[in-house]
Amino acid sequence: MVNGVKKPIQAMLVYDEKVPFGYIQLYNAFDVPRDNYNLKQYVAPENILGSIDLFIGNLEFFSKGYSILLIQQFLKDIAFKKFNKIMVAPDSANKRAVKCYGRAGFKKVIYIQTDEMRYNILMMIEC
Repeated sequence: MVNGVKKPIQAMLVYDEKVPFGYIQLYNAFDVPRDNYNLKQYVAPENILGSIDLFIGNLEFFSKGYSILLIQQFLKDIAFKKFNKIMVAPDSANKRAVKCYGRAGFKKVIYIQTDEMRYNILMMIEC
């Protein structure tokens, strides 16, 4: 819900065989307010722009390439069927996430100041 209006989010739990290890979600990037910035300042609103969030909750799956494969497969099978561009905006201090998204094909577009000492990195990938 954003300002009392339901906004669609496609969410999936991620498994390797029968072992759950993560969560990924997809939504229209313009549907969700951002912390301390307006996305329309940086991206033209006529874009069909999706956004993903990814969490790996099982430590046994860290640093083994699962996140990169998950992102690439999710983009191909689901995200690019709905959107022509996908964005992520990890905190610049989250080096692991920035590196992962870069390896999955996302390109850094701009650093966005979200607080006095914090920045997000707007990263995008096109279909």
